[in-house]
Amino acid sequence: MEKEKEEKIFTSKEEKKVLQTLYAMMKDRGYCTPPRIKTKTYIFSADSLPTTEIRLFRESKIGIAHIKNFVHPNCSNYIFVSSVGITPKARKTCKNYQLHKVFIEPFCVSELLFKVIDHVYCPRHRLCSAQETAEVFKNLGVAPSEKYDKMPCILAKDPVMRYYGIREGNLIEITRDSVTMPGYPEITYRMVTGSNL
Repeated sequence: MEKEKEEKIFTSKEEKKVLQTLYAMMKDRGYCTPPRIKTKTYIFSADSLPTTEIRLFRESKIGIAHIKNFVHPNCSNYIFVSSVGITPKARKTCKNYQLHKVFIEPFCVSELLFKVIDHVYCPRHRLCSAQETAEVFKNLGVAPSEKYDKMPCILAKDPVMRYYGIREGNLIEITRDSVTMPGYPEITYRMVTGSNL
């Protein structure tokens, strides 16, 4: 009975929507070529970006065994998708892998049924380059050591930050329509803080 329930959580229709969102997400991250596919594993690679492997799990939760079975030395970025999410011990294991520069992003099916950046209330987010970040800090009079104290922050757990795969320590430019002057853009900058897990 429980196995039947697990099967119903992740239907083929949902899988199709999840894959559409994942393809769009990877394209927005800069991976323009189609992935190589090996039994529910989608491998995205680009010249200037690290290889990313995406694995879809039919099980409801991702456990430590799943992570240890699929993480290998040839890849440093992983996206694991399951029906419900990740167990607390597996989350801790992911944080330990981050210390060794192996990044695992767990997603639930419900997070990938639509593109979060296409929502009408989601403003445009853009990752600032190192040069732009230094220029913004200079213009605002913020020393790099004070960036978390003087700049507004956004969590790495934010759905848009997770969509783009943006990690702690980056500066984000957010552009939205001005409330006081309709038709004109309002630009704000935020520092990304915290873990994406």
